[in-house]
Amino acid sequence: MVTVGVLFAVTFDGIVEWYEALILVLMYIAYFLIMWTNGLMKLVKKLVAKLTGSNTVLDDPGKLMFLVADMYF
Repeated sequence: MVTVGVLFAVTFDGIVEWYEALILVLMYIAYFLIMWTNGLMKLVKKLVAKLTGSNTVLDDPGKLMFLVADMYF
């Protein structure tokens, strides 16, 4: 909804300035990073489930948090 609102605001006057186009491109990059991180989190959950032999990853949320933190930092 935010993206559609920004797109409407940018095209409202019929002219797209360079800084408006830059904002749209940056929003697209942010969207891509959010979707990529989401897929990465699913992969981490599957990996943790395999390593621990558990059917559910949420049996110890603290363990998952530390594994994810180690991966990013």
